[in-house]
Amino acid sequence: MTRRWQKATIVVLVLIGLLMGGSIASYRAFAANEPGGLNMAQDAQNAATQSYNQMMTQMHSMQQMPMTANEKAMMTMMATMADTIKHLLDENKQLIQILREQNRK
Repeated sequence: MTRRWQKATIVVLVLIGLLMGGSIASYRAFAANEPGGLNMAQDAQNAATQSYNQMMTQMHSMQQMPMTANEKAMMTMMATMADTIKHLLDENKQLIQILREQNRK
């Protein structure tokens, strides 16, 4: 695996870990009525969104480079993972909004 693919894979894995780890900890803090739980969730969401946007910028620039068939297949798999991450980001955002509404009541 070339160095650029290793870097791209690490970015994807870090983004997934940030999104999942930050959100789970934040929801537990909210469920335990700890102050700042929703702020922690929003901070994790913002960081994950920023990382996602950076990852997509890198992916688009990588697509402009000449690639072997194997690299094209890896790019297709990474695009599928990016779609999944985007879906998780959207769902996480909706959960934060629901929790904020519940907290207001």
